[in-house]
Amino acid sequence: MVGSVGYEKGWSWAFGTPAAGTGEMPPQLCYIFLAGTAQAGRGINKGFRLGAGINAGCRYQINNQLRAQAELQLPYWYHGSSDESNVRGHYWQPVSSLGLQYDIDKKQALRINANYEWQERIDANDDIQLSYRRYF
Repeated sequence: MVGSVGYEKGWSWAFGTPAAGTGEMPPQLCYIFLAGTAQAGRGINKGFRLGAGINAGCRYQINNQLRAQAELQLPYWYHGSSDESNVRGHYWQPVSSLGLQYDIDKKQALRINANYEWQERIDANDDIQLSYRRYF
């Protein structure tokens, strides 16, 4: 297990025209966040790492129940120098993701996400997640 705390601050832009008088958001929303993160735990080299980076993406409302999202995360991590010559104390960890969410109703949704981590130093750099979401 790894403890993590983070902070993001950013900007967003809405594109498109919502249906008149509905109070709904435009169908496309793009964003960029500046992010800072600190993590600690036994699963991390040296027991900690500090990160800073950018998260950017867009969300598109296909219809009332279906939306798509694409995101690119560009965190830069630092965890101190190492005595081992083949382990760096800092690195980029870019991750791209694509997803679809189907809203069953106002409190339930199904989501599928595909993520790819752009690094050669790890064996499993891609994953697909299917999840059920319950909002309250």
